[in-house]
Amino acid sequence: MRLGLVQYAMQRGRKDANMARMQSYVAQAAEAQVDLLLLPEFWAIGWDLQSLDDWADAPANGVFAQMSSWARSYGLGIGGTQPCRVDTGIVNRFALYGPSGALLADYDKMHLFSLMNEHHHVQAGQRITVADTPWGRLGLAVCFDLRFPELFRQLTLKGAELILVPAYWPSPRLDHWQLLLKARAIENQCFVAGVNRASSRGSLTFGNSAINSPYGRPVAEAGESEMLLIADIDLKEVQTSRRAFPALASRKPGSYGEF
Repeated sequence: MRLGLVQYAMQRGRKDANMARMQSYVAQAAEAQVDLLLLPEFWAIGWDLQSLDDWADAPANGVFAQMSSWARSYGLGIGGTQPCRVDTGIVNRFALYGPSGALLADYDKMHLFSLMNEHHHVQAGQRITVADTPWGRLGLAVCFDLRFPELFRQLTLKGAELILVPAYWPSPRLDHWQLLLKARAIENQCFVAGVNRASSRGSLTFGNSAINSPYGRPVAEAGESEMLLIADIDLKEVQTSRRAFPALASRKPGSYGEF
């Protein structure tokens, strides 16, 4: 499959401008024959927690409907997150659409970043998502989830061959972002793709989106600038790597307590 990551410097609260810019990247990805395009966390609105009540969409409306429309119009898969209004409040929902525009899977961010009070504005998700897709079995996670190996191991045990991680991950912890993407790939022997927002003017830096192989080797990496990062990956490499180095077969789940 050809995987694309849009490392993009969205403008906080400028939804229409962000969506117009993103459409140009979707068009570029389609021209490059990308099969699946991954967008950063809150790509349409930026990190605007105080205004989430204004930005939140119903599950099939607004930004979700636009991603579905782009997927159908350009003939490629698209995944990204947007605040979503549900019966109990607002969740940070990662929605994944197929080339027909149909919803393949969704996932509500489970681990919320309390250091920036995300838990005061967003409700935590409660379910793990692995989806059968035209490209293989994909696991879904979002940003701060990356620090919780328990989630990634469960995604692996449920059959994920590629785990997608849209994020909004700033300095001074960018080295953690890079190391954790590699670690989650190595310990689970699967592909892990993480897309961050790009840097822009201001005190924080972002970037370093990457696609890592089941051996933790970068298949493609970005710097800090805006770009469309593209890589061809073969999900058959997951099983090949596990046969060559069967580390997961040595697990002792009965000895790990509640984990």
